[in-house]
Amino acid sequence: MRSVFLLLASFIFNFSSGYAQGSWAAIPNAPSNGRYDDMYFINDSVGFVSQDSEVFRTTDKGTTWTQISTLDSNIYYVRSIEFVNDTIGFAGLLSNALSLPGNTYKTIDGGFSWSLLQNMQINNYDGICGMAHFGNRLLAVGTYHGPAYFYKTDDFGVNWTKTDLSNLMTGLVDCYMLSYDTILISGIADSANNYNASIIKSNDGGLTWSRVYLSNTSYMEYCWKMFFRPNGLGIASVQSYGPQLIIARTVDYGNTWSTITVDTTSFQGNLGGIALQNDTLGWVFDQYDFGAWETTDGGLTWTMVNTPVIAGDRLVVLDSITTLAAGATIYRYGSSFVGVNEQPVIPVPNQHTVEIYPNPGNNKITIDAVAMRNTFGILDIADGTGKIIRRVTRQPFLKGKNTFMVEVTDLPAGVYSAVWHTNERRVAKSFSIIH
Repeated sequence: MRSVFLLLASFIFNFSSGYAQGSWAAIPNAPSNGRYDDMYFINDSVGFVSQDSEVFRTTDKGTTWTQISTLDSNIYYVRSIEFVNDTIGFAGLLSNALSLPGNTYKTIDGGFSWSLLQNMQINNYDGICGMAHFGNRLLAVGTYHGPAYFYKTDDFGVNWTKTDLSNLMTGLVDCYMLSYDTILISGIADSANNYNASIIKSNDGGLTWSRVYLSNTSYMEYCWKMFFRPNGLGIASVQSYGPQLIIARTVDYGNTWSTITVDTTSFQGNLGGIALQNDTLGWVFDQYDFGAWETTDGGLTWTMVNTPVIAGDRLVVLDSITTLAAGATIYRYGSSFVGVNEQPVIPVPNQHTVEIYPNPGNNKITIDAVAMRNTFGILDIADGTGKIIRRVTRQPFLKGKNTFMVEVTDLPAGVYSAVWHTNERRVAKSFSIIH
């Protein structure tokens, strides 16, 4: 993986000199806590972010943030946040690592107080990864680790319908509404389609679905976040275990998509937050660490650029000159420039790690999944091409060492990887098998 220290050094040199047409800057005194996965603005000034149990609000386009409420501290991970008007909003939750399933909180007073919904039929370790609304219709999808459930309410969360989409997808990440009935959902395809990055679309409010995008690699991939311009131009980021970075691009409101190469450098392609400021200028970020790519032709070509953004996982375009990114903290792109000496020091979020022994292995290997905090996730074995060939477990992981014994007698000699995808990040460790 490309050295974070080299990227940071390069960033300081280039960022301190500024950019002619605009620049990214970390907002001083913005909240910082691991990674803020989602951000929602009800207009061009008032917005919200949440992580763990804290909910923050801004009324000045993100310049200042105030913690306005605290969710139930037993709920571990807030993945998404969405407001349908000035007062009614929802927070989608992933499971904590202990006993509670993921669920959804609702506010009716603009985020100052929240109540846990009890009527969504979310069971076991299910949860909510993405949310979207159009008018009074609200959608929720999840989770990245499965199962692939689609939830819909037309009365602000009083009643919900729940649909199992596992015939098309293994896991769901993000959803986007182009109209009251036109819906797109991103995620990972089913095993019959090699667990590739995928997007499905419905034109009848979620009654029927068709697959409109499927990546053409052999690597386990997620289509992560989506963004559309009013003219039908859309882009979607792809988290890939393969050796190159790709996105998906459409010009017809998501009816057809093409795969665009972003970078061919050989490291994992953990692309996350993505958006177009206008029909030409846009960005996509690494959702876990440093890494930023910019397009100036509407997503056809991309160039790696230096920014302070770490773990960018949601971009919000506020106006023709201002875009915000939620990540390790909140970042802003605009014509105004915040000097490098004013930049807050935001560390790279703590990383889970994977250790494997013996390596090389013969008949049996031991995998230690070391969690920096309680989390939930899936642990898989991938072959040398990056294709997932075995599910080891889908379960909570407690802080510290989680140990698994895996029989590998049936696997041919060669190079493999243990791929561990958690609520916070995805990590992998290579190992060899000899017989």
